Amino acid sequence: MDVIDKMEAERETQQEIEWLEAQKIVISVDLLAAAKQQLKFLAAVDKNRCLYEGPALEKAIYRYATNVIVRSFMEGSWIILM
Repeated sequence: MDVIDKMEAERETQQEIEWLEAQKIVISVDLLAAAKQQLKFLAAVDKNRCLYEGPALEKAIYRYATNVIVRSFMEGSWIILM
């Protein structure tokens, strides 16, 4: 077994471990209902063109960027925002 084959086997083993761990996750939310609710929300946003520019957009970007920075700091993984 050469180095590439060994690396591939290790990658497949890691994927199998991750797959088995993922199977243990219990989802307590109706994903179809949640997806439909998300689509309704996005449709409502799409209908309000005032959200596409001006102060509402600037505030949303600020809130998102602040949330990303705080979460990254708490998780110990910094993201450079430009």
